[in-house]
Amino acid sequence: MADVVEGGGRAIVEADTGTGKSLAYLVPVLHAGRQAIVSTSTKALQDQLWTHDLPLAARAAGAAPAAALLKGRANYLCLLSLDEERLAPQLLDQARMGRVRAWAARTTTGDVAELGADANTHVRERLTRGVETCEGRLCPFVDDCWAEKARTRAAAADVVVTNHHLVFADAKLRSLDADGGMPLPEGGVLVMDEAHTLEDAATSSFAVRLDRERAQRIMNVSRVQAALGETHGRDMGRVVQASERAFGSLERTLGPGRSRIANEVGAGLRLAELAWALVDACAEIGDGETRGWVARRLRELASDAERVFRLDDPDWVHYVERDRGGALTAHAAPIEVDRLIDAATRERASLIAASATLTVDRSFAYVLARLGLAGAEELSTAPVFDYRRQALTYAPADLAPPPAAGADDAAYHDYHDGLAQRLAALIDASNGGAFLLFTSRRALDEAWRRTADVLPHPCFRQGEAAPVELLRRFRAAQDGVLFGLRSFWEGVDVRGDALRLVAITRLPFAVPDDPVVAARTERLRQQGGNWFGELALPRAALLLKQGFGRLIRAASDRGVVAILDSRVRRRRYGEAILRSLPPAPLTHRLHDVQRFFQPANRR
Repeated sequence: MADVVEGGGRAIVEADTGTGKSLAYLVPVLHAGRQAIVSTSTKALQDQLWTHDLPLAARAAGAAPAAALLKGRANYLCLLSLDEERLAPQLLDQARMGRVRAWAARTTTGDVAELGADANTHVRERLTRGVETCEGRLCPFVDDCWAEKARTRAAAADVVVTNHHLVFADAKLRSLDADGGMPLPEGGVLVMDEAHTLEDAATSSFAVRLDRERAQRIMNVSRVQAALGETHGRDMGRVVQASERAFGSLERTLGPGRSRIANEVGAGLRLAELAWALVDACAEIGDGETRGWVARRLRELASDAERVFRLDDPDWVHYVERDRGGALTAHAAPIEVDRLIDAATRERASLIAASATLTVDRSFAYVLARLGLAGAEELSTAPVFDYRRQALTYAPADLAPPPAAGADDAAYHDYHDGLAQRLAALIDASNGGAFLLFTSRRALDEAWRRTADVLPHPCFRQGEAAPVELLRRFRAAQDGVLFGLRSFWEGVDVRGDALRLVAITRLPFAVPDDPVVAARTERLRQQGGNWFGELALPRAALLLKQGFGRLIRAASDRGVVAILDSRVRRRRYGEAILRSLPPAPLTHRLHDVQRFFQPANRR
């Protein structure tokens, strides 16, 4: 990595957890005195870099860099919201509010993560603000704003630790306005750790999202009403009405889950037209700060409505979805992000993309193509752990494969019964200490219903508490069983004997009727490619590799990864998936798992 840091260029690096990836890129950066951005996917790694890895690298390099930690605006306490809460208390838990106020008086960063368990969803909703609701320079607390202080530190820093979404947001804003963007260093070194998440992060960052109430929220802001309402009140009402009609039209055609928008929505295009007219009307606002603030909100509304509801760009996919609370949201997402990632990173003198899981069947080809990194130098390090001694991969062929879409109820019943029985046998062999990983809420709930009440171990289910709290309880139990979904497949670190069994219940193929997945599949077919071999299979292999990676996190860890989808043994493509995994011994016999966990075989 030192050659790329000092000489420029691009590199893609796969190295196991425990190999010292962070130090391998941080020390050369600090030695060279290069200005750098280090971005990650998870807050856990971001905090680890900030509190541990960067100080350690600085000592090793004999350097004292000016460093800054930068998160999204909604991660910082909003002093205006705190003041509004004081004037009109709405939090039910006043004891918690007292602790929040005491923290607010002593914090040096304003990062609400410092509140720990007190930073619950309600506190975050009430006391933080995103870009859409931030008052900006018009806020009476702007000089003391924690988010602005973080941005100021980042602008002057030698090393900025941030996340992928902010890096892409910076690039997106700069593409619209040369003077825009986040306060991130230009040029220099860009290190993108946890690079296996870059495609999803770029898709999310460059996508456009428009909810049903956004137009009304903007028109109800007192500053907008005071600036435009007297002469343009009727026009503001028309914007809200157009939004209601647009989402009413979507409502009538909405299917279950995510539904693709197949035809242009006239009321949605009318919403964009009316919002652009109000942007022009902002020229009448006398105060420059107010004019800029109001125009920016209206411009974003108009631009997003146009992107979501105009379907003439073949490089975008448009869809609508309803959340668990019933709220409707319309989206437009780029079908491919390789060129967007390339454009967002090409001005950097050096780029390093790193992760523990980037190769599929020992090749970088998939991620190089998906991330627009063709021509990057490649490095894949040898495993740092003794997988042949520490781990066992159990992949039986005797289980029924997951039922195909449209299978009858009897097939689903038999499948879930067989899966639950095998999970119980594995948990009995390991005496708990298990992660059970599922690809859908339905499958998780079916397994929970069949096993949780009969297992002689504490059982934890994703959704019953915050992930951090679930992990705390799981670690404390030492023999717990955690039923988890996607967020427990990656980025979760449980070391030691508390985790000794990871059971992956189904190969993590993307849902084929998801609009973004479907659009990417269609695009690949149109180009004459093999959508399964070039897209579906490598993506599933990387996710499976991530799930496997939950188990062995240190040299003292030991355990079994059970892949309970028999297609990995019955289908030819299963061989490529298994070759992509760490080199642990492979078995199809439950007896080998039971023997692995016997005290006499611990070594």
